[in-house]
Amino acid sequence: MQTQDLFCTRFFKTKIDKKSYNKEKIIEECISRYKEQPYRNDWDNFSVLHHYTNDMVNGPDLSSLDDIYDNIIQDYMSSIQGNFDYRWHLTNIAINTKYMVEHDHFHRLDNSQCMFACIHYISYNKDFHSSTRFKNPLKISDPFDNYKHISKQLYNTLDNSTYFSDYILDTEEDDFVIFPSYLKHCVDNGTKDDSIPRIVSSINIEWKT
Repeated sequence: MQTQDLFCTRFFKTKIDKKSYNKEKIIEECISRYKEQPYRNDWDNFSVLHHYTNDMVNGPDLSSLDDIYDNIIQDYMSSIQGNFDYRWHLTNIAINTKYMVEHDHFHRLDNSQCMFACIHYISYNKDFHSSTRFKNPLKISDPFDNYKHISKQLYNTLDNSTYFSDYILDTEEDDFVIFPSYLKHCVDNGTKDDSIPRIVSSINIEWKT
């Protein structure tokens, strides 16, 4: 019997060496800014977090991660068949997210189109922090969610994720994840203890058109 993926939503995950960038300084700077202004959100009226959407100039200095992000993204893009002209840019850094509303990163501009999004879990402890919850874009997830007994039977393996309504990604500190930009995601009860910082950066990868 031959099995193949069809219309799958594939994500990529790798680990960044914590000694390869200025980790302690980034965390220290993020905590200092968070203490000055625990709630910083000009993005929407619902999310409870401190972040820098559209204002990365005044955000924490993540320059020591530039080459690391670039190398990871180059490796990922080289694994995709085809010759794509792309660019990536840091879009946000979120500190101690309590709640982030469901959203995606897909957009079109005159000269580009966002095709992939990335998350780097810079400071993260799964005992105190929630990971990212991804929503299933396939229609089949809705009727299966109505039959909880079926969903529970299928939920024991990620291979059956076609039938899930959503999935909380298993993540650890310094995991770097790449996923299609259309994939909606959110964060529920992200930080349960402010003394242990949850710091996450977001990156968009755009096709140049």
